[in-house]
Amino acid sequence: MKNLIKNYEYFFFDLWGVIYEGKKINRNINEIFQYIRKKKKKIIIVSNSSKSSLEILKFLKEKKLNIHLVNNIFSSGDFAKNKLFNLKKKILLIDGESKKNLNFLKRLKLENSKNFNDIDLAMAISVNRFISKKRILKKLEFCKKKNLKLICINPDLKIVNHNYGMGYYYNEYLKMGGKGEYYGKPNPIFYKYICSKLKITNKKNILFIGDTIYNDIIGANNFGIDSLLVKKSKLYKFKIKNFKMISLKSRKLLNPKYTINDLKIFD
Repeated sequence: MKNLIKNYEYFFFDLWGVIYEGKKINRNINEIFQYIRKKKKKIIIVSNSSKSSLEILKFLKEKKLNIHLVNNIFSSGDFAKNKLFNLKKKILLIDGESKKNLNFLKRLKLENSKNFNDIDLAMAISVNRFISKKRILKKLEFCKKKNLKLICINPDLKIVNHNYGMGYYYNEYLKMGGKGEYYGKPNPIFYKYICSKLKITNKKNILFIGDTIYNDIIGANNFGIDSLLVKKSKLYKFKIKNFKMISLKSRKLLNPKYTINDLKIFD
């Protein structure tokens, strides 16, 4: 990491699997962040979480991350809020009425519909361990018959505990011929939004650090920024047939510029 830090000004860190490992933060992350800030570089957390940046900050503080070292946090939840706040639509939650999902709707002032015959659009927010893959796919088939648009808030295809993420089901819906939109990585609009907020004009100044090929590496490469793949979580091994979220116009999009087994200052 030390040799890479001198080459970039902005370091975009994925949250799950890179900073946070499912039970605790990466043991080296505070040291790495301290070194980056010592070199007067900027640390940006870029997450597909449906949580707000303030919720993520509170969570990381509880996990003993030195949050004062972080310059900015951008979440797909906040990005979605800019687009969907107070949208006058009745919504079907394909992943069920979990507390997390209902809190998200409340934060954005969105209406959850319990009546399958009175729905304007479908939404995939976060993984619900009480809802089976089969049940979600049945809901997607229903949505396709109703010609409903599917909104995906957290487009992760796989998550740290190896469950399918909402991005997986969003991709399945596209494969069915359904239509939708998603917020977060690998969507280039998400990266463009972040760069505009940070007033970054030169993409060569950015290094993206992630642990998945489809969300992190493809997203960064497609947007035109350098990428570093962290292999520790092994999520990079996940493969999906007929990836629809971004056109793989070149197989080079799958290849990170750098790879590392785990984050350390001295490699």
